[in-house]
Amino acid sequence: MADVTLGPNSVTRLGSVDGSLVVEGPAEIQAEADAPIRVSADVRLRGMVRVKGSLEARHLRVKDGTLTVEGHLTLSDGLEGDDSQVEVGGDLTAPRAEVDRRLDVGGHARVRDLDIGGEMDVKKTVTGESVQVGGKLTVAGALDARIAEVGGSARLAQVRLDALEVGGFAEIQGGEIREKADVGGELRTHEALRFGSLEVGGRVELGPGSSGQRIEVGGELRALGDLTFTRLEVGGRAELRGNGKGEQVEIGGQLKVDGSLTLSDSFEAGGDIQIAGDLSARTIEVGGAFSARTALISGDAEFSGSVRTVHGLKARTIEIDRKCEVFGPLVGENVQLGRRSRAEAIWGDTVRLGERSEVSEVYARTVELDDACHVGKVQYTERIATGSQVVVRSPPEHVGQLPPPPL
Repeated sequence: MADVTLGPNSVTRLGSVDGSLVVEGPAEIQAEADAPIRVSADVRLRGMVRVKGSLEARHLRVKDGTLTVEGHLTLSDGLEGDDSQVEVGGDLTAPRAEVDRRLDVGGHARVRDLDIGGEMDVKKTVTGESVQVGGKLTVAGALDARIAEVGGSARLAQVRLDALEVGGFAEIQGGEIREKADVGGELRTHEALRFGSLEVGGRVELGPGSSGQRIEVGGELRALGDLTFTRLEVGGRAELRGNGKGEQVEIGGQLKVDGSLTLSDSFEAGGDIQIAGDLSARTIEVGGAFSARTALISGDAEFSGSVRTVHGLKARTIEIDRKCEVFGPLVGENVQLGRRSRAEAIWGDTVRLGERSEVSEVYARTVELDDACHVGKVQYTERIATGSQVVVRSPPEHVGQLPPPPL
């Protein structure tokens, strides 16, 4: 084996080296014709080195410098960049690459394990097992790996990952994260993203047709189209510009849904809820105002603000807090209206109106009217109880059968 050593300020044309190549920069190495430079052993570089052409070797190490390979870089062992940056104009192929400062790849990066201390920018695709970047990661093509961890920000096209972890901002065109995506700041996707679980500390914008299991957002969520999930938890405000389908929803603030929301389990919200279409759920508890075209609840429903529906709200039990207004019919087994509240029409097995409540129509087996209630019409099949100063504009009717409810 004949090692080759190149000194500073050298310009050398090489074809192949049967041994190691040692270069002290600044230096330029030119490939012969269109063939790559082939080094049978290691390449050790220091300073600024430019390779005009492609380079193949067993192992390459750059120390305290900058390496530019205008063609492809192919290594059978690995790449090390100690306090250095590496730029590859073509493809990078290696089992592993560790670069302290920056790695730029103009073609494809086919590296099993990537560990970049600063920034990495790949103009085409990245294929490997593990991608770790301390600062900023940019991939213009597909990212296909088991795990990607980025300390700062990530701008990605299509992803195929088991797990993604980003400390700050992440922008993704779309794709699949099979297990977990964890973003400390903001996540934005433009197309559908499929995922296992999604945790974001700040704000999320999901492309239309996105789907996953658990979604946990500390700040705000916006879905640009339909969203499918198992559990959705948002600390602040959420907006679905389409339909929502899942098991459970828990919203700390407001929720706006341009379509319908279908849940197999519970729905809890601290603020106002605006659903343009229909809502179905097992239970519901809303702290603010609520509106929907139709609300069908198989279990219990509790509201602390106004309730507005077009076709009505139906639940097993309905509890409306004090000083609330209800627009649209209420249908339930047990319906309770808080004091000083107003409603249009109520159907129930047992209906109780709180003090000073006002209701246009009540249809129930048993009716209880607290003091100073004002009711337009009451029909009951078994019993009615009234407090003092109750006003019923039409005399209560004891009937054998109630008119059917609208829901």
